[in-house]
Amino acid sequence: NTIRSLNVIYRRLVTEYKIYLADVNAAMRRDFSLYQDPFHPNARGYRLISYVIFDSINKAIFDRFLMFVVSQNYPNPAGTQTYLDVVLPEADKLTIQVYDMMGRLVKTVVNEYLNTGKHTLEINTSTFVPGIYFFKLTSESGQYNAAKKFIVAR
Repeated sequence: NTIRSLNVIYRRLVTEYKIYLADVNAAMRRDFSLYQDPFHPNARGYRLISYVIFDSINKAIFDRFLMFVVSQNYPNPAGTQTYLDVVLPEADKLTIQVYDMMGRLVKTVVNEYLNTGKHTLEINTSTFVPGIYFFKLTSESGQYNAAKKFIVAR
């Protein structure tokens, strides 16, 4: 009964503080034959448990944090430079281009392969005429696309 009441408290805290957990027990199930063999009663089990733990943790991280995200640039309005954050779930070649309000290409900011993860990219706006611009992000794979409006002011 004490364990159940502790679990209730933990679940409430997890929900209240938005903590993300990997459910290792759900991944391991109850098949104890997987945790040993006739020659090394515990060796295989420990190895399997470590794989399951890391896989569960990696899956929780991937599901929660490695979604494709492109932030609004900051600061906005921009002075001489602005930044944007891009999160890639997998490596891909990205192109980020800046267009003016008439749809004319002003500058290609990025045209390179980026690894999985979060990247903070700089857009140098020192040569831009004050006004409204758009940046357009496209990936070579075609899976990732985004466009956002930003302002350059002096």
